[in-house]
Amino acid sequence: MRRFKATYGVDIEDEKNFDYVIDTTASSSQEVANLIETLATTQNPGLRATHHWFSTKNLFPTERLNNQSAQEIVAENKKIMLASGYNLSFGRIEVIRSGHDYLIDDGHKRTSAAILAGLSHIPVNITEGDEKLPSGQTGCDYVKSTLSFFTLFPCKNPIYDWEANHDFRFTHYPTAPLTTPTSGQNPRVIDQCKM
Repeated sequence: MRRFKATYGVDIEDEKNFDYVIDTTASSSQEVANLIETLATTQNPGLRATHHWFSTKNLFPTERLNNQSAQEIVAENKKIMLASGYNLSFGRIEVIRSGHDYLIDDGHKRTSAAILAGLSHIPVNITEGDEKLPSGQTGCDYVKSTLSFFTLFPCKNPIYDWEANHDFRFTHYPTAPLTTPTSGQNPRVIDQCKM
């Protein structure tokens, strides 16, 4: 990467250099090609403006959806998504970057419905570790408290329910707290926050 930057003057780790950032971790090449074609040909300005698209099976839940009300909303959203895909009127999924992992902050029911509807990608907004959430906590503090709680009470961990309810297994589980970048540092290559 250093050689590429030295040769071309472009930092390929700076996501601002790209129109779209598409997570290909759990997607087939055809799913990625279909998404790129949709983004290239759409007349929907909201869809065009969506920068990050993540695999539905690469977002970790931070809450459980085991009550009747949540399941009814998921079922209704699934029907809509089966008929017309992910509609931006649902809003983007809010996620927190934790190293190379992404934890859902807001959008569990929409993400669940997208998985059950067979959608490969959904639009996301990313909060970095030092950014404030609507709750007032930083992303780093939220992830540390959430992962600490799940370590103390593994039976409350929503990841296992999520896998069972969606009939798939994550390739790994988030264990490290979020990175907290300081000015000028790339969050992918610095030390992680201490628990």
